[in-house]
Amino acid sequence: IRQVVDLSRQIGYDRALVRGLHTLSCMVYMPRGQFGLSLSMDEEALKIIQTRNQPDLCWGPLLTMSYVLWVTGQHVRAHARLNELKQVVLPGSLADGYWHYIEANLALEAGRVDKARDLFAQTLSIAEANGIAENLFIARLGLSRLNRFLQDLPTALAWAGDALAIVQRSGYLHFQAQALIERSRAAWNLGDLAAAETDLRSAMAVLSPQHLDFDLAVASLLLAAVLNQQNHPDARLAWQEASARLV
Repeated sequence: IRQVVDLSRQIGYDRALVRGLHTLSCMVYMPRGQFGLSLSMDEEALKIIQTRNQPDLCWGPLLTMSYVLWVTGQHVRAHARLNELKQVVLPGSLADGYWHYIEANLALEAGRVDKARDLFAQTLSIAEANGIAENLFIARLGLSRLNRFLQDLPTALAWAGDALAIVQRSGYLHFQAQALIERSRAAWNLGDLAAAETDLRSAMAVLSPQHLDFDLAVASLLLAAVLNQQNHPDARLAWQEASARLV
């Protein structure tokens, strides 16, 4: 991908350069947890798009930047990017589903539960209408998170299981790991520590060889906590490994 970016920059092929920069952002740096690099790639891509007046390419960088800003707790900046994204998304599209999903998560984290519930419901409606596996997945992941927040844990577990089933059919391993992590959280809250541990170890087995370091750090931290709660003899080692990954 870096070779594509370098060559496109050399020959002045802006459209390929934008796509290359965005691919580095969303497929390499963001999954690795290199959020500063992810943002810088998409910011450069967006500047080129705006300079060359290619608005059809805007939604990708704006979407990834919104997602990264949400994940890193920069909610004011996330809302600002989402406002820009809203101006260019097509209703019912993949990006529209993601817009509602990120807005819903921001609302949930702000304690605006009714708004979050409505936005997650709209995410699901968009997904069921367009049939895009990625939208179907995030809708279910969001509804699992919402119900876990509301302490409706059996429903949260069911939504996480549905999310996992969808991505198992699509073969997208990164999403499979995210679904396993979400399901583990619901199982943990239900008191099923064995199931939570199994799902977290399965997620880590998927994430580690692909160097998907951000979600790997999340799974490692949760596993250390689950093992500690069980007074497991490996709890100390699990925490040492998790802390190293976090750093």
